[in-house]
Amino acid sequence: MNWIGLVVLSVVGSGMASTVSYCTGGTEFCLHVTGGTGAAVYTVQSSAGGWTSVGVATSQMSGKVFVGWANSTGGVTVSERTASGHTLPTLAASQSFALAAVPPAVAAAALPTGGITFAFTITDDTLATRALASPDFIYAFSGAAPADADSPASSFVQHDQSAAFTLDASGVYSSASASATATPSPAPASAVSAASYCYDSAGSFCVASASDSTAGTATFTVQSSSDGWVGVGIGSSMGSASAMFVGWYNSSGEPVISQRSAANHVQPSVSSSQVFTQVSTPSSVSLLSTSKLSFSFQIPISLISTTAATSFIFGISNSAPSSPDSASSNFNQHDTSGVFSLDLSKAGASIGTAESTSVPTLVVLHGLFMFLAWFVFPSAAIFIARFLKHRLGHLWYQLHVGLMIGGTGLSIILGLAFVEVYVVQKFGLPSFHSKLGVAIALGVYPLQVLLGYISNAKFSEDRKAIPWWDQLHWWIGRLVFLAAIVNIFLGLKLAGVGQALLIAFPVVIVLVFFVFVIAEWKMGAAHHVSGVTGKFVTNVELTEH
Repeated sequence: MNWIGLVVLSVVGSGMASTVSYCTGGTEFCLHVTGGTGAAVYTVQSSAGGWTSVGVATSQMSGKVFVGWANSTGGVTVSERTASGHTLPTLAASQSFALAAVPPAVAAAALPTGGITFAFTITDDTLATRALASPDFIYAFSGAAPADADSPASSFVQHDQSAAFTLDASGVYSSASASATATPSPAPASAVSAASYCYDSAGSFCVASASDSTAGTATFTVQSSSDGWVGVGIGSSMGSASAMFVGWYNSSGEPVISQRSAANHVQPSVSSSQVFTQVSTPSSVSLLSTSKLSFSFQIPISLISTTAATSFIFGISNSAPSSPDSASSNFNQHDTSGVFSLDLSKAGASIGTAESTSVPTLVVLHGLFMFLAWFVFPSAAIFIARFLKHRLGHLWYQLHVGLMIGGTGLSIILGLAFVEVYVVQKFGLPSFHSKLGVAIALGVYPLQVLLGYISNAKFSEDRKAIPWWDQLHWWIGRLVFLAAIVNIFLGLKLAGVGQALLIAFPVVIVLVFFVFVIAEWKMGAAHHVSGVTGKFVTNVELTEH
């Protein structure tokens, strides 16, 4: 999507003609409206080599659009279309325009980059009057040529760039019918500032914004490739966000927007005062092909900074709210989140930037101790119990217990303490990561300790087979170890760590896995049963018996 800066010029021509003009900041597109003794002449210029268009008397992606492109004879084919939403504009049943010569004053100001230029007058009196009376226009252009350059009905690809703009041409109209000495007032510069931001190239989260200091409003269009919910908040963190706006689709496929108040990492509550107005998606915003969810809203400009860049947070989820038809519905925690800034304090357009976010120290400590508790210590304890019984004697048991109770147990206590201090609530994060973590740490872990105690208490050196309680201890340990690995990865994602760490963790898992595979191949698992080979036998020896 592209938001383009506005540069509005006023040119006074000779005789009875006067011209007001609009050009983008980079002069990729210009529209000149020239008055005179006859109908107003609209001259369109674009540096694009494919096609360019202008829509008159409209502020949405609907209404009359005049599209032009170079044909095979060296001229220009112009086509009047009816725009409706973000689909290919259809050919108008009647063409209410006439091609015209480019006015001399406009020809002298041709774009230095060349491209497409065409001029026309509007022959429909109603549309012509409305076009001069309304300051609202839209434009679009593309570098790709239409399929049939000589046919006004040709299809063409979606624009590369588009935007809405304002241009007051009413002064040109009055000066044209008044006197040759009348000097038209310059067209007023737009008070609009625009900025946009996309989290990634896949369109996981994108926002386009525009502030109008004259109207005192700021408009935001949010879109996402997620189909659950998407939210944007004003502030640099969940704890500091002054307002959050969360949207999703209801059962009828219509967007629902809910203003929320954030309080760290808990379910944002519905704000007692809803200060936003839901609006249609502006015509200047292009919805991405990957977009599954989009909505637009308008807020008072006082909620954002008018002197510097404003920080925002966002969150997205593929899980739909529990009651999608209600604006007060609960919803799951985000799958992805981030912080970015938009500068709506300056005239023109800008691209938002991602803000660096540091993981809070308490969260880092939580992650560190949980990594020790559920990966480092269990890996070592399982390795000792499986492969080193017959080499270490009774010491294997002491090491196994020490690692799983002293190491894992203490690390669990410290890890939970750090995250509880950070969240300031009991087992509070409403996420799958927190729920799974609580189940493992406070449910399965005590059970494993109990099974380990039973296995040791009921141990007999004369046993001929492995009892079921030992095997249950093994299999629960293996499964909880795998569940813990998954939960560590979920925690890394939730904390928003860098891509390097998200890649490094699976690499470490693979390396540890290969160590176990090699040990299984070279050493074999040792089991404590009575037999001809002694009290410790390997899997191979058990098979032989």
